[in-house]
Amino acid sequence: MSDLFDIPEIHYRKPTAELAIEAPEMKLYTSLAKNESAAAFAKQLSLLEVELKDDGAFSKTAVLPFTLPFNADEFEAEPGDVILTDEKTIAVCYDKKTVKAARIGQKVYKTKDDILEIFGKGDVSVRIYLEWSE
Repeated sequence: MSDLFDIPEIHYRKPTAELAIEAPEMKLYTSLAKNESAAAFAKQLSLLEVELKDDGAFSKTAVLPFTLPFNADEFEAEPGDVILTDEKTIAVCYDKKTVKAARIGQKVYKTKDDILEIFGKGDVSVRIYLEWSE
């Protein structure tokens, strides 16, 4: 009789947000960084459409329609990282470079070729939003 009432242990999962950057053909997902700039970005974000301008060497950048707290650190940005280069400028990195910036999103094991395949060469219009998972 006790077997009828044995309830398996339930494990609850906390929803987590991933930053999605959607180009015309593909998406890049990054994990949100754990800092004040990334938290403020996530709070302001619903659906953001921006034109990423290619700097021709390291990243594609866009000016945000809002300002964010900017507490820069020096670190080596890698392909797939999303960084804040000042209070209003976001960059999606496609190459390695030591920068003084605030990390917004951390790469999910992408190479330079992977990032360029997602965003193409030159400027690109993208949609940035949060996707939630368990």
